[in-house]
Amino acid sequence: MSDTLTVQDLLCPCYVDSIGLLADPATQLEKSGYTNLTTLENELTFYKEVTEAAVNHFEYEIVGYSVQNRPLYKVIIGQGETSIYYLGLQHGNEPAGREGILAFIRDLAVSEEENIQSFLGERSVVFLPTMNPDGWPNARENANGVDLNRNWMLESEQPESLINAGIIRDYKPKIILDAHEMLTSTHDLEFDLSDNPNQTTTMRNITQAILLEYVQPYLSGAGYGSGWYNSSLTSVYHARNNSTNHHALGILFESTNRGDFSVIETRMKTHQIGCKAIFDYYVDNKGELENEIESRVNYHKTNDGSVFVSGDYDNPGNELNPPPYGYKLTEIQYNNISHLVEYFDFAVTVDGDDYYVDFKDRSRLSVAYALDQASDVPALEEGVRITEEQDWHYHIVYADNSTCAYSVDSIPQLIVNIGANNLDSSFLVPEVDHLIVNLEMATILHPYSVDAIPAMQQSAIRPHNSILKFDFPIKDKQWAS
Repeated sequence: MSDTLTVQDLLCPCYVDSIGLLADPATQLEKSGYTNLTTLENELTFYKEVTEAAVNHFEYEIVGYSVQNRPLYKVIIGQGETSIYYLGLQHGNEPAGREGILAFIRDLAVSEEENIQSFLGERSVVFLPTMNPDGWPNARENANGVDLNRNWMLESEQPESLINAGIIRDYKPKIILDAHEMLTSTHDLEFDLSDNPNQTTTMRNITQAILLEYVQPYLSGAGYGSGWYNSSLTSVYHARNNSTNHHALGILFESTNRGDFSVIETRMKTHQIGCKAIFDYYVDNKGELENEIESRVNYHKTNDGSVFVSGDYDNPGNELNPPPYGYKLTEIQYNNISHLVEYFDFAVTVDGDDYYVDFKDRSRLSVAYALDQASDVPALEEGVRITEEQDWHYHIVYADNSTCAYSVDSIPQLIVNIGANNLDSSFLVPEVDHLIVNLEMATILHPYSVDAIPAMQQSAIRPHNSILKFDFPIKDKQWAS
C-alpha cells in the first residue's frame, strides 16, 4: 500500500480515467452528476448493465420481497466460499451507503487487476445493497414501522430481516459491513467494530487493523477525514454486535451530513472507498483472518468454555460457565421461536412434548442470547437450562427422519469411546449395537474390519447405514455428526 493515494489509485482503474470521465456502467447517481439518487428501478437496470460489462463472475437475483412487495436483490461476485457481506440501506433515509456499495459492485465486477481476479476465482463476495426498499429514500423504518437494525435477533418476523438472516446463514461471511449515515460530524466517515463480549482479542485486533491500517489511510489518501464512531449500543439487536454471534467480524460505516444533498458525492465515495479498503485487507490477509474464524467455529462446536449473554467487550455481563448442554422448550415455546430454528440454524430434537435445543456448533451464541434467562434479549423464549447430563436426552436420527430418544438413566453405559478423544474416533451405543457412521468425515468408523459390517446389518435392529445423524455428546463434550 503506497504512502500517498489518490481516488484513481483507490477505485477500480476503469471507474475514473486520467481526465475524470465516468466509466460504463455508472449508477444513476453518477450519471446525473450527483443530482439524482439511484432509484429502485435504476438499480435493476444497473445490474443488467454490469452483467454485460463484468469480467469477473457476476450474478444477481431477487432474494425476497419487502412488506410492500418490493424486490430485494442479492448480488454475488466471484466463486467459492464467502469472504465479505456488504449490507446497505437498513435505514431507508440513509442512501449514501447503498450508493457506495452499488459503485463498488461495479468496480469489483469489471476489475482486471490480477490479484483481484485471482481472489475472486476462489472466494466470493455477497451484497444486499437495498435491505429496506420501502423506506427509501425518506423513512428510517420499514413499512411496518420496525427499525431493521434493532431486529437482528428476529424478535419481529419482518420479511427484510428474515432475508438478511437467511443470507448470513447460507453464506457464512467472515466480515459483515453495515453501511449507515449520521447527521453531523467533524469527519466525512466514521467507523466502529463489534462490541460483543464473546469476540476474541484476535478478532478485535484484526478488525482494528482493517479500520486503522486500511480504511482510514485509504480515505485520508483520497482527501477524506475519518475517525471512530462513538456508539452506546451494546446489545446484539443490531448488525455490528450480532455479527460476532455468526462468527464474523462486524464493521459499521457512518457517513456524515445525512440529508445534505450538496455533499452526496462525498457521502457516497467515502462508503465506496471504505468498501474497497475492507476488500483489500481481506485479499492481503485472508489466511490469518480465515484461520481465526475457523478456530472460533471449532471452539463452539466443542461446547467448551464460557459464553456471555449480556454486557460488552470491555465489561462482559452474565456468563454461562460451565455452559449448559442445551435448553428444553415446551411445544408452545418452540412454536414461538420456530423462525429462529430455521434462520439461525438451531439443532433441535423432539422427545414427546419436549423440544431440546442443542448448545453446539455455529449457532451456540445465538442460542444463548435467544433462550437463556440471563440474556439481555428478554423478548424471546426462556428455555429450561439443562446443566446436568442425566437431564439431557440424546437421539439417533435415522434416514427416514424417525428418532430414538434415550436419557442417561435408560442406557447402562452411555458411550463407549473406542478411539482417541476427537471427532475421528469410533463409537458404539451399548445395548443398541449400532455402527455409528461419521458422515462429515465420509468414512465408516468401526473398531472391527470391514468384513464384520454385513453381520451387523443382519442384526435384529436397524442397520448402521440407516443412520443419518448421531446426537450423543461424547468425551469432553465433543459431538459427532
